[in-house]
Formats: sequence, C-alpha cells, structure tokens
Amino acid sequence: RRLRDSNFNTGTVRLDHVFNASQNLFGRGSFGSEERFDPGFIPGAQAGFGSGTANNDTFGLAVGYNNVLTSDWILETRVGANNQ
Repeated sequence: RRLRDSNFNTGTVRLDHVFNASQNLFGRGSFGSEERFDPGFIPGAQAGFGSGTANNDTFGLAVGYNNVLTSDWILETRVGANNQ
C-alpha cells in the first residue's frame, strides 16, 4: 500500500488606504508552503519521477495606486512580484 503525505499552508493579507476621494492605495501579500512525500511503488527504493520528498515555497506581492486627476483622466499604477 502506497502512503503519500502532503501538508499545505497558505495565507494572504491585503491593506487598503484612502487618502481622499480621488486617491487610494492598496497592498497585498500572499505566501504558500507545501511539503510532500511520495514513497513510490516499491518500498525502500527510489521509484522514478515524482517520488520522494518535495518542498515548494511561494510568495507574491502586489501594490496599486489610483488617482482620479479629472473627470476624463485617471492615473492607475500597479506593481507586482512573485517567487515560486
């Protein structure tokens, strides 16, 4: 019998700030962590692609700024990064 084990931990935080009626800012950060173990089909032997221990940590960040300049013009800025 093949016994696989997986653990997942994730989280996201978002912050918003309104400077005034025409300007706002937001930031968001996310993380994830995965630990996985797959013993393969043959006990005690490395049994090919995908078997064994695997760890995967991820992180993402996003920041945005909005400014209503006039009734015809809006400034919207976004920046993001991630690591996988």
